[in-house]
Formats: sequence, structure tokens, C-alpha cells
Amino acid sequence: MRRSLAFAAVLVVLGSCTTSAGTMPAARPESVAPSTVPLVVATATPVVPSGPERVVWRFTQTLLMPSNPNVYANVLLDIEPLAGSGWVVVQDRAPSRRLPRTGGASGGPFIPAKGTVLRLDASGAIAARQPDDAFTPTHVVIFEKPGVVVAEGSGTRGLDLRTLDTLWSSDAECVAVGEHCYAYRPQVLPPPGAFEEREPRTFAVTRPFAQVQIGQLTTPMVLPDRNLAIVRSSDPDRSFDFFALDPSAPITLPWIDQLKRAKNIALLAADRMLVSYEGWNLGRLPKSELVDVGSGRVISSFDWLPVFTNRSVTFLQGQSPLQVLDARDASTGPLLPALPLYVSLENGIIVVPLGNGGAGVLRREAAYGREYEIPINKVAEGSCTTIDFARVQLVDGTADCPSLAASAGARRILVSIGRERDSDRFEITRISVDEAARRLTISVRVGEVRSNGPAQAAPTQVIELPADIRGDWLVGLEPEPAMPRPFGFVTAFAIDVR
Repeated sequence: MRRSLAFAAVLVVLGSCTTSAGTMPAARPESVAPSTVPLVVATATPVVPSGPERVVWRFTQTLLMPSNPNVYANVLLDIEPLAGSGWVVVQDRAPSRRLPRTGGASGGPFIPAKGTVLRLDASGAIAARQPDDAFTPTHVVIFEKPGVVVAEGSGTRGLDLRTLDTLWSSDAECVAVGEHCYAYRPQVLPPPGAFEEREPRTFAVTRPFAQVQIGQLTTPMVLPDRNLAIVRSSDPDRSFDFFALDPSAPITLPWIDQLKRAKNIALLAADRMLVSYEGWNLGRLPKSELVDVGSGRVISSFDWLPVFTNRSVTFLQGQSPLQVLDARDASTGPLLPALPLYVSLENGIIVVPLGNGGAGVLRREAAYGREYEIPINKVAEGSCTTIDFARVQLVDGTADCPSLAASAGARRILVSIGRERDSDRFEITRISVDEAARRLTISVRVGEVRSNGPAQAAPTQVIELPADIRGDWLVGLEPEPAMPRPFGFVTAFAIDVR
């Protein structure tokens, strides 16, 4: 579910933090040649196959993946698929990530993202680029019928979908409901700001809503079929204000009196809403309910607020921050290797960022293939001063790690936890294969963290995959235990094994 339906709730976003594990062999410094170890260091434990054909979230495509796996480039801030074919993305022009300073402080001043809008064709090739570099958006809303991209960030512009030329500029932002743009101004001081329906191609006002009072830095939720707009309230005695879009007609939500007691509301789809009637209590997460919008019927109950949201994506989240739930019935969806850029279970598309830039596309498909584990064939281990963040890449002569250069070979991959946390060792505990989904999962246990600063070098291992592991794979690097995550959430990588 995208932000185009709007969102207003208190949310929990789990960040990366430090974990610890038991004793493991110490990694060698980079100046020492890598060790040669027995190839088979663990035996496979086969998983019972789930059948010859099953429905999976299959890794089908990469988008804008950097040609050099040693660089951090082509980082995407937002992405939207087009109904026909292709994509509209916001690419960060100068992506930056920094290691923590000694003592755990941030690694430098905050640098705001500066995006540029690109249109990609179905293959992922760039078909159009925003021509004006002075405009730096961070996310987009698409109106395909009128052919408009509403790009928001440093102001808002309407861009022609075909050429990405500017059609209009504004300081308003847009909540999209179907092909309708409900515009509001989030930076108005003093509030309230104007709230209007506007024509996406020209941004001309087609319907003003003078009665709807929008506070500063609040995004309205709009349910036109219910004659309703919901806005976070500035009144300390209530959490939300409820306005009829047509003041001469009633709000047609039969359980509106109950909804008015809500402390948190998230509109997940036109017919699904997450509601909590509790506030935060001594750090305890409020209980919440997935509700059918039309009737108020409770579909599922939770002991937490199961919603993840940022500027690019909103989705119903399981107890694991990487677990997607189906907003229609709260059934369990896919477990992802990274926090996604785009989620639509209805359309069967999920997009995840890749660790050094670009993105991987997952599609819901019926596919053949087994699930099983493979032996951990460790070829070498060492440490790399040139690797800062977690990485999985082919060891084909391109890996920027001189101490492990001699271990290059066919079907060999480099695995590193980076040096975000001051640990000099890790252990690969399991490698699982999902043939149908084209996914590998490498589980690792991180050694003792010695301080809050970065390590001097990144502990790294080279492993060799079996001969039948060939082609394109999406690889997730997963810590054990899963939380807290010692090397962040962007731990998905794409490799092409030949």
C-alpha cells in the first residue's frame, strides 16, 4: 500500500543496532595472506520440498544495479511501477553513508537526499530523465491517465510522464485517490492550510474544501466514497478531526462515532484501516485492529502497531520488521531480505533495495523448485580495509579486497559483515536455497562487539557454491539472532553465478 492513500499514525521503525555472539576464530589482518581451510565445514540439512509447483515471490529483475559492485551508487529513494510497463524512480544524485565515529556518534552531519526523477522501460533501461537539476525531489505520485508524475521534495512539480518536463510548480503536496489529487500544504504557518481537489495535468483547482482544516506537517486521509477526510488534530483533547467533504451531506461511515475515539489511524487501502484506541503507556506499544472500512468489522487484532511507513512505502508489518502481512486478511506474506521500496500484494509486486545500489524486483508467481540447505564450503577468510558495509559479491577478480584476491574462482562469493560495528569475526551458520523464488539466504552469527566505533577492517569470508547453483540470485544476509540487526536492513544483494 502506498502513501497515496495517506497515513496518520504513531509508528515504530526498528533501526540497526549491536548484537553479540559466542567465540569464533579470529580474522587475520589484511596484510597476512588469507588462510586456506577445508572446503566442507558444515553438512547440508535438506528441507522437505514443498511440492513441484507453488506460489512464491520470485526474484525476476534488477533495476539500475551499479556495474561496479565495489561502489555505492544508483541508490533509489522511491519507485512506482507503470500499469503498462516500466517504472518511475527517484534516484539519489549523491548517495552517502558513513561509518559511526568512535563512541557511537553519527559519522558526520546529516546530508539531505537530492533526487532526480527517471522513467525506466520494462527492461530497466533509462527512457527519460528529469531535465532540471535545480529541482531535487525525494518521492513521486503517478497519475497515468493524464500522464503526470507529481514529484515532491524541495517543493512539488508536475512532470510530463513521457518526457519528465515540468508542467507546473507548487508548494502543495498531493494525496492520490484513484486519478484524483487532493492537494494540501504541509508547511503552512500558521495553520490551517488550504485543502483542494486539483486536476493533475494543470494543477487547477476543481473543488475547494474550505471546511477541512489541515494542520502543519499533517497529511490528510481522504475517503471520497464515504464523504470523509480525517486529519490529525491540534486539539489536545482528541487525536483526529473528521470532516465531511460535502458539508451538505452526511458522512457515510456507519461506525464513525467509534472511530472518533481512535488514538492512531492508518489507512492501508480504500477498504482497510488499522486503528488503535490506546495511546503509548510507559513505552508499551498500543494494541491495534485491522478493520474493514465499510462496516467497522475487526478482521484481526494485534498487540502492537503493525505498520511500517516512510516517504516511499507503507505496509502492514509482522512481528519481524521484514515480514509483510496481507492487509486484506492479515495473512502472512513474504519475509524480505531488506526493508522494501515498494509493496503491493494486490498487484503481486515488491521492490527491495540492493546493498550497493539499485533494486531487485520480486513478483508473485507459480514456479517450480525445491527449498533446501547447501554445505558451507569456505575457501578463505581474512579482513578487508576497503569494505565499510555489509557486502555479498562474486569473487571474479573485481572484488576490492587485496588480501583475498588469490581466492578468486568460479561460483565463489565474498561475504563480509562490514565494519559498522567493532567486531573482527563472524560465522556463517547456514545457507538456504529457494529454487522457485531464486533466493539464497546466508545466515551469520556476529562475534563479540568490542566498542561502539567501527572496526579497523571488515571481517570477510570467501565461500564456494555448488555446481548446480547458477544464474541470477537474490541473496539475503541474515544475522542470528534476527534482532537487533548488527549491519542494518539493506542486506540484499544480486549475483549472477556462471
